[in-house]
Amino acid sequence: TVPRSAGRRGAALWSDRRLDAGAILIALLVLGLLLRVVVGGILVPLSGFGIDIGDFAAWAQRLNDIGPGGFYETGFFADYPPGYLYVLWLLGWIGGTLEPLLGVDVTSGLVKIPGTLADLGVAALLYAMTVRFAGALMGRSDDQTAAGSRARSIGSVTSAEWLGLAAAALYLFNPGPIFNSAVWGQVDSVGALVVLGAIYQLARGRTEVAAALAALALAVKFQYAFLIPVVAVVGLKRHLLGRSS
Repeated sequence: TVPRSAGRRGAALWSDRRLDAGAILIALLVLGLLLRVVVGGILVPLSGFGIDIGDFAAWAQRLNDIGPGGFYETGFFADYPPGYLYVLWLLGWIGGTLEPLLGVDVTSGLVKIPGTLADLGVAALLYAMTVRFAGALMGRSDDQTAAGSRARSIGSVTSAEWLGLAAAALYLFNPGPIFNSAVWGQVDSVGALVVLGAIYQLARGRTEVAAALAALALAVKFQYAFLIPVVAVVGLKRHLLGRSS
């Protein structure tokens, strides 16, 4: 027989585990991944914007064959900056490695993976950003937010964490991102992950890290150049004028 006190401890531990925000977030991420796999891999496995899927696969295979040094060759079409090409290089290597085993180059079937995984990263980052800045979002001071966090019982979910979980869920189960990455085969979420990371680090006061991520975002896609002046203005105000928190 199990002593009643041990039973109570076990029940308490199980209750804490059920209410742990990290466990809920992981469950949301797993569900979001499974949804994308079902939609993009089972329901519409041959979907995607053919031109981009073909370009990504061709670039990945070319990078695996000749490496990045000779990629930008006169007469070869490539309209992406080099940042995302390193991801495609990895996909090309995986496809080339599996070809002798499978009898076919599966690189074109791998090009949806980066966008799908980046979706999970965006959701996790949205959770982290919301939790960290929940005080401002709820109109409360940092001291009030910290006091509320200290007052909660171990394993419970705070209002800030619920907001973070809601933000992650709204992104994970939004039909737009699901269609964009899992069905259409686009990689906008990869750049969005880097852009959000830069904004998050900038808001936390880590200007140097934000600047590096802003440069990386530009290397992933030229459209993310809008982030450069944002980081520059905040950095100058913060470090030269001392007027930016």
